[in-house]
Amino acid sequence: DREHAVEIELPFLQERLDSFCLVPILAGNTSPALQKSLAGKLAALDDGRTLFVFSTDFTHYGAGYGYVPYGPSARQAREKIQSLNSRALAFFSPPDAEGFRKFLDETSDSICGQEGLKVMMELLPRIAPKARAVPLARYTSTDLPGNPSEDSVTYVAMAYVRGKAPQGAPLGAPPPPPVCPPQPAPLSADLGARLVRVARAALLTE
Repeated sequence: DREHAVEIELPFLQERLDSFCLVPILAGNTSPALQKSLAGKLAALDDGRTLFVFSTDFTHYGAGYGYVPYGPSARQAREKIQSLNSRALAFFSPPDAEGFRKFLDETSDSICGQEGLKVMMELLPRIAPKARAVPLARYTSTDLPGNPSEDSVTYVAMAYVRGKAPQGAPLGAPPPPPVCPPQPAPLSADLGARLVRVARAALLTE
């Protein structure tokens, strides 16, 4: 009931794509046989115009997530978490679903969307066996400015491309957000009235 991967992806898809049909699939507990079966069904949809997006956070570390193999502090275990993440990512290029399953059995790594990732690893050899993995971003929540938490979540983004891979280093943590002035300029009366109308309309449509 708290799953929100689809909601997170929607703004990006709406920004980059014009008009599209979305088929969301949420994966709970699955088996290797089910992962392979779903990958076969998805492969039948590969028509050169279909974009497959698999969304997940990566390692959730800390007492708040019930995963503390290197001690309670994610900050102190930073290098070990990075090493764990690097081990996991090695199974993505080339995709190695069986190796990824064994890694998860060994480490219990708390990658929340791991079931979907297993499907992706079964899908890629079917539709793009020569596709190259392109790292786009990698950082942890403890890298974010002003975050005092001893827990952390790792974020990784990558794309698989059939043609020439784009060049460039993956992005790290986003920069600090701009600081709002302590006393921002007051809203104009016209803008204030418009905002009230929008708020009232939102309440009336609920």
